[in-house]
Amino acid sequence: SIGAVNAIIRRNGKLYGYNTDYIGAISAIEDALR
Repeated sequence: SIGAVNAIIRRNGKLYGYNTDYIGAISAIEDALR
């Protein structure tokens, strides 16, 4: 978990946060470690 949210969805009266950018973030970290 990277602890960031860029999309919020309300489902059954509850809010759920998702990060749709996590693939890009992980890729940048992997590139920096190489």
